[in-house]
Amino acid sequence: MRKSFEEVSNIMSQRRSHDGPTIVQMQNVADRYDGLVVIPLPDVEGESSLSAPTPNLIADVIETTSMRAASTSPTIYCPAINHRQVTSMDRANTRRRALYSAWDFSSLLEVILPRSYRHLVGYGTNCMVVTPDFDKRRARIEVGDPLSTYPSQRAPEDTDAPCDVGRVFGRSASWLAYHYPDQIKPLMDSCSNRFGAHSQTMRRLQECLWDCVEWIDEDQIMLAVLGPRDQAGIQSDTSNAPLSLGTLLKTWDNRAGMVPVAVPRRVTLHQIDGQVSKLTGLVDMMGKLMALDVLAAEKAVFADFVLIGENGVTPQLMNESGHWEDGRTGKVNIVKGADVKLMQGAPGPLTHSVVDRLEGYFRQSGGLNQISVGENTNSLRTGNALAQMGAMSIDPRIQEAQRLMTRGLKVVNEAIVGVEKGYFPNHKAVFFSGWPGDFGHVEYTPAKDFDSSENVVTYPFPGTDINQLTVAIGQAVGTGIIPKKTGRAHHPLSQNPEADERQIVAEQLMEAGLGGLMQQAAQGAIPLVDLMAIAENYTKSGDLADAVRKADEAARARQATPAPASAPASQAGLALPGQGAESQVDEASPIPGAQQGSLDFASLVNALQASPPPPASVPA
Repeated sequence: MRKSFEEVSNIMSQRRSHDGPTIVQMQNVADRYDGLVVIPLPDVEGESSLSAPTPNLIADVIETTSMRAASTSPTIYCPAINHRQVTSMDRANTRRRALYSAWDFSSLLEVILPRSYRHLVGYGTNCMVVTPDFDKRRARIEVGDPLSTYPSQRAPEDTDAPCDVGRVFGRSASWLAYHYPDQIKPLMDSCSNRFGAHSQTMRRLQECLWDCVEWIDEDQIMLAVLGPRDQAGIQSDTSNAPLSLGTLLKTWDNRAGMVPVAVPRRVTLHQIDGQVSKLTGLVDMMGKLMALDVLAAEKAVFADFVLIGENGVTPQLMNESGHWEDGRTGKVNIVKGADVKLMQGAPGPLTHSVVDRLEGYFRQSGGLNQISVGENTNSLRTGNALAQMGAMSIDPRIQEAQRLMTRGLKVVNEAIVGVEKGYFPNHKAVFFSGWPGDFGHVEYTPAKDFDSSENVVTYPFPGTDINQLTVAIGQAVGTGIIPKKTGRAHHPLSQNPEADERQIVAEQLMEAGLGGLMQQAAQGAIPLVDLMAIAENYTKSGDLADAVRKADEAARARQATPAPASAPASQAGLALPGQGAESQVDEASPIPGAQQGSLDFASLVNALQASPPPPASVPA
């Protein structure tokens, strides 16, 4: 059901009042993360403020936890509506590639996800918004500011998309007048008539930022002005503002059919709470103690001078300048009736131990390990010992953050499908898929190929970073707990498990074939001319299989071509006879006759083997 602007304005006013303390707590974390908090020193008149002279432990906790959580990449799985239909399975694969393409287009793995993890760790919640990009005609993922995002009230364990959400952002009066002149001009005219065109109040309204709200629900998107922003920038004070309900700027239909916003929240006991929200006071105490210690050390360097009068005589300074000269100037101070002494103090011996103890308390509560920031206090030398002491295996905080982020990414993927089907239903999209290991393009039409928005986003091993993932997967595969294919699917370096498996088998077969070829060559089973032909073909093409195939075809053609017995092609050459280096002898060619010496020898043999003639008769 569509809401009116008055209803939206009242809802936003209630939410901002209710979430005010939480937003203030988030802002305190942000100020200390950015190093904007200074330590006042009220004990000395005129003493300037001092930036916290301690490590920025809040930034260390947020950066370390978020970078480890974002070091591994999540994986998308899209189920097919009917696993027995090839068309349904193809569409599921196309949908998966399209979602990866939207991730790549929005730089989700490089920018969106690392920043969202920082919001989740520091604030206890994060915001990801899917908006239509009318120039590229596709969906784009953006990071919302949790400090100015007000989703609908829901149970802490609800990870679905909110029913509605209001996003507050600041714009100047000149920006509003330029983009929405028809709506803003009556407002400014009313302010001029009420306060005066050149009054101080009117100048303040023209120079300050105005809080604008973008209201999104399942039916409509509304853009409006709430009122001038106060100095804290958290909640507008509209009690003295010209308009208490703001001004409506524009309303249009929400074609996505859902609220394209993911606002997951960190699991806590009661309310939204970041990992370091309760530790800001401890950090401030550390900074104050350290600042006082630094001030005491500075005072110890420059000693105080004390003039002690003699016999009740008032000391007099006899310098011509009338003031005490600094010893670094080289001038002499002349004092009458007084003894000059130096009073030099030293910093308290317990300050450092107290600061170290407070830092230890912070590390324990915030989950910051010294090894993760480069400190090795236990003289560890082996990598295994460092990993065990640094708790580098499975971190429960990272595990919980990654699992919670997958629920938010699931909503983001559903919003991508809804935005592209709602705003660009019949646009034939041809984009680079961005799917790890898929270097081609994906072609799809949202209204045709997006038959479902169901998807699952998972991390390979929640709670592990990329350094320990290889060891965990290798041990699981080596012990037979999971197959190699599953291990490749869970490892972030395996960009395409199916393609990697085919490539690994092909490389193993190629290595086996190369080993057999080298063994035959060493044994002399391959003619030298054929071996050189393989080497020449491989140099030209770079493909061993193609080089062997061409050399084999040439050898078969040579062996199948008849040649006269006296021709060079029928001779073995450098190879041994019978190895296949020679061509077959042509049976139709005339066989040369025997040599004369062979004929004489044959005649002699025949003569010797012939029976002797009968003896001649003797006359009587």
